[in-house]
Amino acid sequence: MITVTGFASVNSGEAVRVSGKTGDGEKFGFLVPSEIFHESGISAGVLPDEVLDLLSDSDKKYRAFCAGRRLLEYGSNSAGLLEFKLIKKGHEKSAASYAAAKLCSLGLINEKSDVIFECDSLIRRGYGRMRIMSRLRAESYSEEALKEASSYLRNTDFSEVVSKVVKKKWGTIPSDPAARRKAVAALYRLGFTSDDIRSVL
Repeated sequence: MITVTGFASVNSGEAVRVSGKTGDGEKFGFLVPSEIFHESGISAGVLPDEVLDLLSDSDKKYRAFCAGRRLLEYGSNSAGLLEFKLIKKGHEKSAASYAAAKLCSLGLINEKSDVIFECDSLIRRGYGRMRIMSRLRAESYSEEALKEASSYLRNTDFSEVVSKVVKKKWGTIPSDPAARRKAVAALYRLGFTSDDIRSVL
């Protein structure tokens, strides 16, 4: 059995610190997300040992949430990519999943707007639609966000993007056949389609 001795609000009510001691007399203090605390119905007094597992698990979720929020201060992430980063930092998968879902529900992760921003950023860097979609998949954007990106890219004039890349790299497409083949191959590697490339040939 464990004994819960007190509660304290943390971070403007975002979490509750639950204090107490185990049956061995070891003191504990766990941070429990407010919604989990209220759903649990935990009260002061002597409680079953199973409650200690709940408190420990909830504490891990809250710490993953705080870590995820700090990561977002450095730039946008898809929910999947953020979860991956949290796991890589040592957080348990269940805690990382909770953190990503919670941050999405708070609007701190908005994949639909983030994916368009990412598309525009990659277009400015001179990438074609195939390379962009590959990059977005690697960043673990949801299927819904990927559909949004695909639709956005279909309405983008990549012939203009190809022209800018060609002008920057070669001035014009080389007339020498071997050099021309190399230039076309380079454009394919950047993710441009045959139609995009044909527009500047």
